[in-house]
Amino acid sequence: MMRRLAACGARRIVYVACDPAALGRDAGFLRADGWEPTAVRGLDLYPETHHLEAVAVFQPGPDRSR
Repeated sequence: MMRRLAACGARRIVYVACDPAALGRDAGFLRADGWEPTAVRGLDLYPETHHLEAVAVFQPGPDRSR
């Protein structure tokens, strides 16, 4: 799925993950395809639990050919 998303021709990808580890894993696929993170935030939507949502914005890097 991440490879298809990276190849879709979008100008920007906003990725929302239910776990920072998932964001880290999937960011690797996007970075390998030439996307660069421009913003990353953690959101504590479930206070007093171990859950942390992660939101990242990716844009094509300078070496990404479209």
